[in-house]
Amino acid sequence: MAALPPPLARLYWACQLIGFGLYVAVTSFQMGKLGVHMPRALLEPTLAAVIGVGSTHLVRRHVRTHRWLALGVGALAPRVLLAAVGLAVVMVGGLSILELGVYRDPQPSPVAMMVFATMRWTLIFLVWTSLYFGIGLVRHRQEVELSVLRLEKAQKAAELRALKAQLNPHFLFNSLNSIRALVSDEPSRAQDAITELSRMLRYTLRSGEEDVVTLDRELATVDDYLALEALRLGDRLEIQREIAPEARQASVPAMLLLTLIENAIKHGIARLPAGGTLLLRASVVSGSLRLDVENPRPAQPTEPLPDSNGIGLPNAAERLRLLFGEHAMVTVDLSEPGRASAQVEIPA
Repeated sequence: MAALPPPLARLYWACQLIGFGLYVAVTSFQMGKLGVHMPRALLEPTLAAVIGVGSTHLVRRHVRTHRWLALGVGALAPRVLLAAVGLAVVMVGGLSILELGVYRDPQPSPVAMMVFATMRWTLIFLVWTSLYFGIGLVRHRQEVELSVLRLEKAQKAAELRALKAQLNPHFLFNSLNSIRALVSDEPSRAQDAITELSRMLRYTLRSGEEDVVTLDRELATVDDYLALEALRLGDRLEIQREIAPEARQASVPAMLLLTLIENAIKHGIARLPAGGTLLLRASVVSGSLRLDVENPRPAQPTEPLPDSNGIGLPNAAERLRLLFGEHAMVTVDLSEPGRASAQVEIPA
């Protein structure tokens, strides 16, 4: 167990001094009422307090050195009982030296009195050790939970960085392929495409500094991407947007919606000779954000479906889980021939 921070250390010593101080006061008063001379009525309880503070503090140091608080309850319980008995024996031994060696009290049955005193002090120290270990175990558990949370946070951050490193080149290569198709035939339009791509790259680089953005900010980059794809697809690409005003300030993982749009075009509209309409909806339902992306696709695709082998959608789902928890999800519906839809739910 690590050293106690200053507030807990002060609390420990306050409990020690208050507890044994009350013992001295109460015991001295009772002994005075029984006719014991005041010097002895003060000396004997004070000696007991000194022995109690010193011995319990030594036990505490032993507990911290050997990390008792990391043990299970089954292993800790007998140690606590043994510590209480040991403390009681030390206490009774010290007081017996005072009573029998200094004051030479006549004892009709000194062994029986010592056994009785040991049992009484064992009970007292058992209460003391139980309180100490109870507080210590709670604190130790909190430290362990905090360490686990820090580890999970670091692990999530590392996973997010790895996912982004995989995701951003994915967009870059697709966009460069689109520009390459325009360079020879329409260089002026290729220049426009480079401008759109530069804005996308700027957003992509900045997304490495923040995992979550507003939907409104994500939509601006989606517009750049769609403008870039419109240069390549022309009239084959139509866009239909239904964006609720209250949804624009909702938080989404950076690049999430862009991933869905990119998959809808790459695996759907771009593969159709006549193209099709990309439908994008965003709404807030019961405080949760819902995104829908729908698009036509070939009825019989000639390559694996995007939700099985592509890196975009699996990454989107994983990032969503890491950032918003298990209840956030991405679902893809390919049950209708010639139609694909992706839905994102981000709980409030």
